[in-house]
Amino acid sequence: MKNHDRHWLRLFFDLDGTLLDTAADIKDCLEKALAAHGFPISEEQRTLPIGPPLDVLLHNLYPTASETERGRVIQTFRGLYDTSDYPQTVPYPGISDLLAELALSCDLYIATNKVYLPTQRLVKKFGWGSFFVEVLTPDRFGQPCLSKTELIQLVLKDQEALQNPSVLIGDYASDVLTAHATQLSSVAVTWGYDSLDHLKAAKPDTIVETTDALHSWIRARKRGVQ
Repeated sequence: MKNHDRHWLRLFFDLDGTLLDTAADIKDCLEKALAAHGFPISEEQRTLPIGPPLDVLLHNLYPTASETERGRVIQTFRGLYDTSDYPQTVPYPGISDLLAELALSCDLYIATNKVYLPTQRLVKKFGWGSFFVEVLTPDRFGQPCLSKTELIQLVLKDQEALQNPSVLIGDYASDVLTAHATQLSSVAVTWGYDSLDHLKAAKPDTIVETTDALHSWIRARKRGVQ
């Protein structure tokens, strides 16, 4: 068990677009689910970014579809994606080595909009199970789907006496806004699915372009609280 002292950082990582490039497998399964229920797929829709919750993405793609129709697509998608071998999903360069090193001196969490089953299968696939204290997903705690903000608040409430500094690392402006809402420091990474303009507008504490730059920022953050 780790010794929690005032130098110990708690790091919350987004998954899709931050740790893993999951877009190709998600889009393949989503296109199959849409086709199974008779939804047309345009070339423009194929280029839409991955990242928002699936119900939000489908509402944006098909605003006139009913909630029931979207629900059927989501159910089919999950049947396909949750049992996939994720052949096209890969960690971003340097991520596995970074996590292995950070896990020695920080408490690492995943905080994702993806549901628990595929998240856990992906963590296992890439051998990351021992790196993370907890995997936080919308369906993880037996409540109606929780937002990323609510998931992080659960951890902070459970461990509020520890008073360790915490950081949220993600690729979307919404991740930065979650950090603001939970009073965490925020790091926006540019290798994911959101645009640089969106990231800048959200006003993170820093924006990094490589895993080396991310590691350097975390080291400096750790020195700053010593």
